[in-house]
Amino acid sequence: MVYDAQNLSLAEYLDRWSDTIRGTLAPKTVRRHDELTRIHIKPALGKVKLSKLNPLQVQSFYRVKLNEGFSAATVVKIHSTLSKSLKQVVRWRLVPLNVCESVTPSRVARTEIAPLDDQQMNALLETAEGTELYALFVCALTPPRVIQLMSHLYICFICDVAVLLIERLGGCPFAGVEEDRLDRYLAKTLFEVP
Repeated sequence: MVYDAQNLSLAEYLDRWSDTIRGTLAPKTVRRHDELTRIHIKPALGKVKLSKLNPLQVQSFYRVKLNEGFSAATVVKIHSTLSKSLKQVVRWRLVPLNVCESVTPSRVARTEIAPLDDQQMNALLETAEGTELYALFVCALTPPRVIQLMSHLYICFICDVAVLLIERLGGCPFAGVEEDRLDRYLAKTLFEVP
């Protein structure tokens, strides 16, 4: 099989690739690929001939990006863009191998989000007191209290406001209900609790 990269540099190829993906991907995705290519890939690897690009160069490029202070998540996005573009170059038979398949980007560290403890919630509320956002923080940090009156009728106390909820479909409100399903209820504010 004959592979002919036509003496293309990576930058020249990426420009052609960018033109071909327009209309096949969402405009936002195309913009993101273009941005990563323009800001990160072309300045570092753009002059390298497509046929001469090797895994060591790409792996070293990722290490430089991390050393410059970019997050592992950004490097993974750069890797994704470069890998997708080089996957196409193999399909077009310009080179025999996608060098990104031989490279491992850094892993993105997964951190578990911890809820605020009582002391942190109090500190947040004290800081927000007197601002426009105070009521919002109080509501966000106060769990709703639900009292079932009848089969499909509930009173919910949220931030000392009593709200009457009449369920349309079945099941207790706020018990694992996704936000977009709250339209299941007809709500009417009854009164503010003194």
